[in-house]
Amino acid sequence: MNDEVCVRVNKSYRSLVSSAGGYDNMEFTERDVRKALRKHGDAKALLTHFLRMSQLNKDFYFKIDIDEDSWIRNVF
Repeated sequence: MNDEVCVRVNKSYRSLVSSAGGYDNMEFTERDVRKALRKHGDAKALLTHFLRMSQLNKDFYFKIDIDEDSWIRNVF
C-alpha cells in the first residue's frame, strides 16, 4: 500500500520500527527489506526471505499479514 502512494522504504521501515517498539525489537534491518524488494519486488519475496532466515536461525521469529494482492498489512 505504501508503494502505491510513493512512500519510500525508509519511511515504511521506520513505521514498522515504531509499531514494534524500537529497533531492538526488530528481527530484520532496513537493508534486509531493501535486498528482498530489489531481488523480487513484492511481499511474497519478503516472506520467502524471512522463512529462509527462520530455517537458518531457530531464534528468528516473524509474523507477516499479507493481503490477497501480496501487499504487507502488518509485520510483527
